[in-house]
Amino acid sequence: MIILIVTFILFVAVFILYNTSKKAHLGSSRLEKWVQNHPKIMKTSSFTFILIAFTLLFGEYGFGGSFFSILLALMTILSLQTILTPILRYLRETREKRKITEKRNLYQ
Repeated sequence: MIILIVTFILFVAVFILYNTSKKAHLGSSRLEKWVQNHPKIMKTSSFTFILIAFTLLFGEYGFGGSFFSILLALMTILSLQTILTPILRYLRETREKRKITEKRNLYQ
C-alpha cells in the first residue's frame, strides 16, 4: 500500500514539474493553467512531495532501498510522461478537428 501512495505522490510531483516547465507544450485545463501561473510555489511543493515520498519509503526500506526505489519510480514516471504526452495531445487535437468538421458538415 505504501508503494501505491508513494507512486501517486511522485506522479503528482512530476505532473507539477512538467507543467511549470517553460519548454513544454502545455495544456489548457484549469488545473494546468493554475500550476503554470504559480511556478515558484508549485516547484517548491513538487520537491516537497518528492521528499515526502522518500521519507515514507525511508521508514519502510531504509536509506538505500528507498533511494533506489525513488529513482526507479521517477525514471518510470518521467519516461511514461515523455512518451504519452505527445500521443495524448495528438489524439485530443484530432478529436477537436473532427468535431469542427462534423459541425461544418451539419450546417451545409
